[in-house]
Amino acid sequence: MVAVSGGKDSAASLGTMKALVDRGDLDVKLLPVHVDVGIKGFSEAGKESAVKLSRYLGLDIVVIDVREALGLTVEELAKKVRRPICSVCGLIKRYFLNLTALEVGADGVLLGHHLDDLFAYALKSVLIGDGKQLSKLGPKTESSGVAVGRGRPLYLITEREALAYAIIRRLPFLKIRCPHVRRESLETQIKAFALTLDEKYPGLRISYMKRLANAALESEDRITVASPQRCKYCGMPSSGEVCSVCSLTAKALGTPKGPDAVKYVRNLLASKGLRETRE
Repeated sequence: MVAVSGGKDSAASLGTMKALVDRGDLDVKLLPVHVDVGIKGFSEAGKESAVKLSRYLGLDIVVIDVREALGLTVEELAKKVRRPICSVCGLIKRYFLNLTALEVGADGVLLGHHLDDLFAYALKSVLIGDGKQLSKLGPKTESSGVAVGRGRPLYLITEREALAYAIIRRLPFLKIRCPHVRRESLETQIKAFALTLDEKYPGLRISYMKRLANAALESEDRITVASPQRCKYCGMPSSGEVCSVCSLTAKALGTPKGPDAVKYVRNLLASKGLRETRE
């Protein structure tokens, strides 16, 4: 399963994977999935680009509509619970990607994170003292129990390289930014600093991320991670009795909407002949 936002990075990720499959280097079935979070003036364009990209590559895409599934958009949800929209958006996207991956029996979920993103995440984790987050920034995590593994095909690819690839391949992609992206955010400032750093010390970021990848793999070998619990409302993997989405929607609407989301996704996938639930 490939997460497709409609932007250049996920376009490069899906385009690369499709090229490898067409060339015979990979024997896998690709399923693009787009989560429409309902951001005014942005999400509709992102969905359109994601659909165009999938059609261009000859693939069928699954489009998840958050408003249809939960009864409100990410913007509306963030406003009701008084939380930053980016954190709510990320949480909702992860939930629906996990849910869809489990329901179709995916072997893994591929994300469009590139070197610039990951280096910024890693440096931010060091600066704020969140060392545990570093172990999650490797090129892949394995599937285990009810959790579906993640992969990052663009792990050592820069943002500029991803853009160049998308342009050369003439892949459709969205050319506007989300209106909620904050240019003064710590991650944005780190990315700008990292580009300057890379000009003075070429290859520094790639070397660091390679070492981080090796460290992440060693950590997986040394540490036994407890299997996640299942949410008592929707049955999705959760670190506690109630998952983040059920907790969030219960606070916003007075009732957990996870069960509605599960029903929505199951019906959507069944209509496309894709549902293959793992127990």
